[in-house]
Formats: sequence, C-alpha cells, structure tokens
Amino acid sequence: AIALMYREDYGRAGFRMLPAFDREGRFTHAEIIAFTLALIGLTLLPGLAANFGGWYLLGVSAAGVFLLYYSIALARRSSRAAAGHLLHASVVYLPLVLVAMMVFQR
Repeated sequence: AIALMYREDYGRAGFRMLPAFDREGRFTHAEIIAFTLALIGLTLLPGLAANFGGWYLLGVSAAGVFLLYYSIALARRSSRAAAGHLLHASVVYLPLVLVAMMVFQR
C-alpha cells in the first residue's frame, strides 16, 4: 500500500518497487490480496494448534475480515485514498492480533 501511495516518490529516489513496473496494478493488487490471505492464515495457526481457544479464532477471524475488506477495496478501486485505508487497517490489524494472543492464551 505504501509503495502504491508513493510510487512516484520512490521512482524519483531510485528505489525499484513493484508498482513502478506494474503500471496497471493488477499484479500488485493480486499480490496484496494473496499476502493478506497468507497473513490471516498464519495468524489463525495458534488457535488451530490448541494453544489458544475458540475466542482467539473468532477475534482473529474478525480482524482478518477487516483487513481483507480493505485489501479487496484497494484492488477494486485503486486510489491513493484506498491504499491509505489499507495502510491504516494493517496498522490496526497487528495490535488486534497481539492483544488477542495475550488475552486468550491458555
């Protein structure tokens, strides 16, 4: 999301970021959604490994749906504002997962 928001700035500074090569953004958006799904799956693993209870799975699933919503919104409506919303959602997502780990640990 940050690379999409500041594509031109990264280019001027000489940083080679994926959105600079993917002008239409299709691959970048697909990659964002794929990595979001992978992240959600990985954060569900502690609940599935029986270290955490069902409440953990419920809370992290809700947080995952929240993050996935903004990932899909960015893919549908590629804009700087949508990228900013995803960036903020990702900043909220991680603390939610960490709080769920602290609260629901057995």
